[in-house]
Amino acid sequence: MAEELPRCFDPYLRYAIASEFKNFDFFDEQESKLFLFVELKHAGLADNFVRAMSPSDFGAEFGLTSPNSRYLTMRAYIRAVEKDSFRAWDDNVSRVELSLPLKPTAIQKGAQRNRSASEQPPTPLLIGVIDDGCPFAAAQFVKRIAGVASGTRVRGVWDQNEHAGRVPIPVGADVFGEKPFDFNYGLEFLRDSISGVVGLNDWIQLHKRANTIDEDGCYARGGFKTLKHQASHGAHVMDVLAGRIPLSARIARRDPPSWQPGDPLTDPACEADIVFVQFPESCLRDATGVWLKGYVADAVDYIMSFVDSGTTNVVINVSYGPTTGPHNGTSELEGKLRELVTHYDGVSVSPKLDVFLPAGNNYLSDGHIHFVRQTMAEPVHVEWTWRLPPDNTVLCFAEVWMKKNCTDNVIVTLTSPGGRSSSSTAGPAPPGPPP
Repeated sequence: MAEELPRCFDPYLRYAIASEFKNFDFFDEQESKLFLFVELKHAGLADNFVRAMSPSDFGAEFGLTSPNSRYLTMRAYIRAVEKDSFRAWDDNVSRVELSLPLKPTAIQKGAQRNRSASEQPPTPLLIGVIDDGCPFAAAQFVKRIAGVASGTRVRGVWDQNEHAGRVPIPVGADVFGEKPFDFNYGLEFLRDSISGVVGLNDWIQLHKRANTIDEDGCYARGGFKTLKHQASHGAHVMDVLAGRIPLSARIARRDPPSWQPGDPLTDPACEADIVFVQFPESCLRDATGVWLKGYVADAVDYIMSFVDSGTTNVVINVSYGPTTGPHNGTSELEGKLRELVTHYDGVSVSPKLDVFLPAGNNYLSDGHIHFVRQTMAEPVHVEWTWRLPPDNTVLCFAEVWMKKNCTDNVIVTLTSPGGRSSSSTAGPAPPGPPP
């Protein structure tokens, strides 16, 4: 079957199809939807592709689309990658990558909101954080107007988790959280209350005790599971990027740190508005980062939906990255981000957008192997020992990259500790499940 699939299907999608999705959590052919990150052959094909994917049994939903963009995200039933859809893929798509399947919940989409509208004056700098754990009620993220505290600087939190337990929370006749109107998964929490939906500021007030905020209760009742721990990655990153105390006041050179709040004139980040996107637990459990791409693409579009006429700069930090892929700027996600920062250059189109990405630190775990030949002759044999702990519960993948003119007659063999092996010739079709 693999040879018949459209050429645009990436190896992980091919693997999933070949293995009938049996290794994917909560995958159910009748309910689960594939989450796909799509690169079109050229800008302007989005409408054609959406129409081609319109049969109701495909169940296709799309993230934000633009006639000027080659990239879009898509959620659809498995039937959308079966034979009846192949013509649509071949005609319109250059590459498509699989993110984790989604199991739709019964929550209805929220009403369409103008996220750029705010009860409080927005800041010229907007900081986006795509991470794990947003302490929106913490003191270092309090918004101050004329020196007076007036709620949180967090304009919105989008929790991308999609499971039955993550539903809007009743608050009297209202609810806390709703499904985004433009991304039909997860829950979003906006700063301001509107139309029966409690905002972050009012939620914080519900947990005020005398002159203090019960942060633990605020996060626990809101279902923000990561924040039940004493520390979270997202909290650290938010504090470094946008906390009230700048790094220069925390680091002792000759004298002790001053711990003085930043000056908005020289440190605009200390008062900037923040938009936070919470990665799904299923993504964070996958150390390869293979599945993050669609979620990151949607997250960046979500953050940009908060831009208004007064926004001059947007800085987005993506805290997690894949240990797979070429890492040379040619991946689909890198293409999407390059397209955005080229468009939002701050000159022809405002605001100016900057995106910061991690670069393969992976806790110094030697996650990448680079084989360099020592002579002009091609190597005839290369060995690599791949160690997997016996209690590992997640899928593990290894990628072998080489120049096209070196791939003739290459055979990749996986040998288990017991001596059983599985081999595959080089090409787009991955080997079947190994012993």
